[in-house]
Amino acid sequence: MPSAKRSSSAVNAKIVEAAEIELDEAVWLAITRTELALHRTLMAWIRTALALMAAGIAYDKGFRFLHEARIEAGTAWVQSAHVAGITVVGVSTLLLVLVTISYVMSIRSLAASRRSGIAQALPTVLAALLVIVLGCCILTVLVVTSP
Repeated sequence: MPSAKRSSSAVNAKIVEAAEIELDEAVWLAITRTELALHRTLMAWIRTALALMAAGIAYDKGFRFLHEARIEAGTAWVQSAHVAGITVVGVSTLLLVLVTISYVMSIRSLAASRRSGIAQALPTVLAALLVIVLGCCILTVLVVTSP
């Protein structure tokens, strides 16, 4: 049993030594490039989610207008456009939630390797959360105003 204690203390000593080593400039720059790429990717997902939410609203409202006109003409279709609009908004919001979680996990692991905080990621995460809340509000309005 004493050999197990020695080997675990040797492993702990190696971990402490590895933590004390300063990052090489090339490694630091690679981590920084990766963080910036993650920021750009999340911002692209935010843009895509906003576009999908706008498309869901347009689909719902546009086809509702057409449906009302066809009811008057007597050639009404089944009103599935409302469900499709709600689905598009809901899926875009859900995707943005999943991508934001993945982004935060990736930034945390990079911050741990560089021994820095994740405060740089805060504005991007707040923007994503704002769009997620917007998506939830839009989804609520679409569901409440269902015909």
